[in-house]
Amino acid sequence: MTANVAIRRKCAPCTMCCTWLGVPELGKDAGVPCVHLTPRGCGIYVDRPHECREFTCAWLVGVGDPSVRPDRLGGVVTAAPEKQLIVIFGPDLELERKSAYVRRLVAKQVRRGHGVAFVRGAEPRRLLASPEDLERIMGQATHEGDT
Repeated sequence: MTANVAIRRKCAPCTMCCTWLGVPELGKDAGVPCVHLTPRGCGIYVDRPHECREFTCAWLVGVGDPSVRPDRLGGVVTAAPEKQLIVIFGPDLELERKSAYVRRLVAKQVRRGHGVAFVRGAEPRRLLASPEDLERIMGQATHEGDT
């Protein structure tokens, strides 16, 4: 078995990204539960906005063990590899003190000189990346082609 084999997981029952990500197309701010969130998940999943379709949770694509699924971790980890940026969204901005996984992730990013941002709503606590990168990840930047 090789280390490069992608693991594809299912979101359910986790819906953390439905709260912690901003979705401009819906007028949804980061840190606010989506009006389309139901007890069974996304109520408009088939017709969900582009931002939702494009977002990839690191756990969903195979990063970490079951203990770091966002609803268990208490935060959503995502990455923008082309910008060398890791963003951790959630209500608890001290996840690196509570999670060995997050501590290792942050230490690795810092050693590489890459960006890390911890975000609660639209408020970054620590930002080791440009504001433009953070805005793009949070879904608050203008859409491509609008500029």
